[in-house]
Amino acid sequence: MDNQGHIDHGKKIIVVVEGIYSMEGELCNLPEIVAICKKYKAYVYLDEAHSIGAVGKTGKGVCELLGVDTADVDIMMGTFTKSFGSCGGYIAGSKELIQYLKYTCLAHLYGTSYRLQLHNKLYPP
Repeated sequence: MDNQGHIDHGKKIIVVVEGIYSMEGELCNLPEIVAICKKYKAYVYLDEAHSIGAVGKTGKGVCELLGVDTADVDIMMGTFTKSFGSCGGYIAGSKELIQYLKYTCLAHLYGTSYRLQLHNKLYPP
């Protein structure tokens, strides 16, 4: 961004926020952040590690709680270790992003599968 507030669109801008800031327990102002990112064509990366399973009517995190369409968030990530009492985590995004991560982030090859308890929470019988 130059001193007049213009963005060089040849560069990618990503705004990384947490759903809930764990030390203070404060929520991010996700609706405003999404609006600003849309205005300036920036990406939104939402870390739901402390909010997924904990907030929202059905525990789906800050998007549900604050009424933000998940389609307006480019990358969402969270963990299964807190609210779900399991291991591992997730990253959600476009098909292209996930494909890129699969080919460039080899750590997923050495990850553990999730526990049956988590499977039952995600896919109730």
